Amino acid sequence: MVDAWLKDNKFLAGNSISIADVSLAVLLRYPFRLIFDEKNRKGLPNLTRWFEETSNLQQFKDHFGKLWLCQKEFVPEFVGGNEAPKAAKQEKPKAEKKKK
Repeated sequence: MVDAWLKDNKFLAGNSISIADVSLAVLLRYPFRLIFDEKNRKGLPNLTRWFEETSNLQQFKDHFGKLWLCQKEFVPEFVGGNEAPKAAKQEKPKAEKKKK
């Protein structure tokens, strides 16, 4: 829906930036960094254009830093079933040897 809206509008509330643009851009920072690779962004051309324009505004860059986009979609590796991802598993501490 947002991509379709942005086809005919520069920003979410028309032709000037609003708090709605800032709020949505903040929410989409991590999806654009971790999930929306080039293939995914091609399916959302208007949202991508809007996100890049909004994120490249000087005030936005002053607060959030330089914009960078996902090159390869992040896919977590799950061990299986209901187990936690490998990266989230904690190793059990090894028993210390007793001193005599």
